[in-house]
Amino acid sequence: MTSALLTILLLAATALCANAADSARFPWLTDLAAARELAATQSKPLLIVFRCEP
Repeated sequence: MTSALLTILLLAATALCANAADSARFPWLTDLAAARELAATQSKPLLIVFRCEP
């Protein structure tokens, strides 16, 4: 219970701290091929988020 509450609080704090400047520095890509190529050229890992938008 305590770890679940701590996780929720950390996620909420992260969401509150995020701002428009962060989205400008870290743009989300919607093209998987382009994202893979960019990650490969920068030698960075790739984070893929699957979600359903209503």
